[in-house]
Amino acid sequence: MNGIKNLLNLKVLDASFNKIRDCEGLISLTKVQVLNLANNEINSLDHFDTLLAMKECDLRFNEITAWEPIKKIIKLPSMEVIFLEGNKVYWFV
Repeated sequence: MNGIKNLLNLKVLDASFNKIRDCEGLISLTKVQVLNLANNEINSLDHFDTLLAMKECDLRFNEITAWEPIKKIIKLPSMEVIFLEGNKVYWFV
């Protein structure tokens, strides 16, 4: 995802079905509001904490297994919807 780092005003990104593993390129996309990364190979949610304008995030069918990083995304100030179906994340009460 390094090729997108110069798209500073990007508000919607659909990078689904691209076999993406590393989301480091997201760091500079501080204005993105809708992010679709469904059906990739993402197992780490590092760099999502810079996406302060994000309202909707689709992470369905990736390789996310930890709940702690998801909690950070949920707490982003503009976050409204997050999709996680197809990941091996379990909610324990």
